[in-house]
Amino acid sequence: MSRFKIISTEKKARTGILETPHGSIKTPVFMPVGTQASVKSIDSSDLMTMDAPVILANIYHLLLRPGIQTISSFGGIHSFMNWNRPVLTDSGGFQLFSLNHLSKIEGDSVKVKSYIDGKIHTLTPENIILFQEAIGSDIMMPLDICISANSSKEQHINAVKKTSIWAEQSKKINKKKILFYLELSKEVDQINLEKYQPNLLLKLDLMVILSEESVPERKKQTCIKP
Repeated sequence: MSRFKIISTEKKARTGILETPHGSIKTPVFMPVGTQASVKSIDSSDLMTMDAPVILANIYHLLLRPGIQTISSFGGIHSFMNWNRPVLTDSGGFQLFSLNHLSKIEGDSVKVKSYIDGKIHTLTPENIILFQEAIGSDIMMPLDICISANSSKEQHINAVKKTSIWAEQSKKINKKKILFYLELSKEVDQINLEKYQPNLLLKLDLMVILSEESVPERKKQTCIKP
């Protein structure tokens, strides 16, 4: 189970330590991206030499290739990567947005067509957590809804509500502490969802991280992660 402790503060800034089963992470932190359980062109020993404290992977991509069962057969993602420090796994919510021509939301599940072999996968708030638990992720993200930054206020509110419901479903199946993050831009600020969304999640006793500007470019199709 993960625990977060604030070490110091100055105005709105703060530093802290996040404790995980595979070690501590000082925050704020730069997190190398190993989407498919590999940081491109860099060996795990090099990452250790660089003193990288944590690596980010993506459960959506890992599900499609090499597959959850394959990673589990190695003893989990840490053995698979030859990495003994913390691993954070994203839920794949952004991919449902960026590859929306290959996905369709149906109630509380999402049908996804693999961009690799065309196989259809069904993703739910529950099995996304079970997949992350199966590979031994230290920090897990619940499945969420990504929408365009220029979506209507109603679409934003519906995405926020759906994401919050999915977070609650995720917590029920989750054996660990979920680290949930929220990405906002000025478009969302204008409709006051930056207060609405965290209040819903705080009721679930989740660990919440707010990042007001995750994407510096203001493009028409910038993803808003509720």
